[in-house]
Amino acid sequence: MTSTKRILPKGDDGPAAGATLDELFEHLKEHVEIENKVFPRNDVVEVFIKTDRPLPIVFSADWHVGSSGTDYTALQADLAFLAAHPEVKLALLGDICDNYGTSFKSSQPVLDQVCSPKMQRQILVRMVEQFSKNDTLVAAVGGNHELRDEHLMGENTFSAILSKAACVFDNQGIVVLLVGRTRATAAKYVLLLAHKPPSRSAGDKLSGAKKLYSTKLAASCICSAHFHDPGITQDTHYNTAREMGLGYGGRRILLSLGTYCTDDIFSKRHWNGGQLGSPTVLFWPGEYRMEVFSSAPDALIYREGMRHWKVTK
Repeated sequence: MTSTKRILPKGDDGPAAGATLDELFEHLKEHVEIENKVFPRNDVVEVFIKTDRPLPIVFSADWHVGSSGTDYTALQADLAFLAAHPEVKLALLGDICDNYGTSFKSSQPVLDQVCSPKMQRQILVRMVEQFSKNDTLVAAVGGNHELRDEHLMGENTFSAILSKAACVFDNQGIVVLLVGRTRATAAKYVLLLAHKPPSRSAGDKLSGAKKLYSTKLAASCICSAHFHDPGITQDTHYNTAREMGLGYGGRRILLSLGTYCTDDIFSKRHWNGGQLGSPTVLFWPGEYRMEVFSSAPDALIYREGMRHWKVTK
């Protein structure tokens, strides 16, 4: 029996003339560094907003622009309100556009759109331009409808558009919010934002937010979306930790967001249908204090009433 010995070439494609393993790893690390610079992957972002008055932030999601079931009258009115009140900020939690480009489980949602994903992207560009004028957008979270571009092209074009106005998280992210006249004197709040929460209960629409609070982070405000069913819970938790100055605990607000897509076939078929609901939280500067309202106009009425009460007291 004869045996053969493979002789590797020593040319340009052979190991003798090639890179060492360490050089290859350096090559990989360099490319990862460039990739992260071009496409940053943020899990936590710090946002400082300079103000000496309570800061209103609207938490909103599931606009589904493009769907025939979306209440465009309500959405247009709320966007006009934001444009007219630059002091009101916005956190978006995904599914801003319908983005059905091809058939998935059913052709129904594809055919039920009133405009193409291409047009939906252009509408989003216009909205981002409006947000940028007043620095309205605090942060955004991508939803499952934004991911449809990744399924087809390997790239999330909707998140790329939103990133022109604020940090965009992939389904879940943490915002360290500083509110006050200076960073040194600002009140600190931690916001945990998630499009789709890790659980859902038919009897407790805040169950997903509660699970995030108990298993991920004891944040000041935890907000989730996806199920089109608005809900608000406010209470106190871990009071001892807050009193000890550990930086967490005390008052907390849990939010489940509604939708502008209130008349779509899918949600009516699988649950009770969508409900409008974009709650607004006031964050006080210089002291840890929050108040939650069902809408931005209600929050501003309260804030203006406080100023009037102080003047006339």
